[in-house]
Amino acid sequence: MKTTVITSKGTTTIPKSVRDDLGLTEGSYLSFQRTKNGEYFIKPVVTMRELRKKNQRILAREKTSLDTYKSGDGFRAHAKRILDES
Repeated sequence: MKTTVITSKGTTTIPKSVRDDLGLTEGSYLSFQRTKNGEYFIKPVVTMRELRKKNQRILAREKTSLDTYKSGDGFRAHAKRILDES
């Protein structure tokens, strides 16, 4: 279990190991979701900007042609890979 301190301004530092595990970088967004028993889940929010970056990296890595990407099967398979890597 990792712990951190909240400053007088309400800020905290997320331990590096947690940031690495969650793939958080400077400017990442987090959501706070309260459970029925009053506990909170903190989850990273994937923005459209982050999805675009992942999309570009995957297309470059796999050397996917634009025609393949635009085809229905190519797009669905590509979208699944992006979501799987999120």
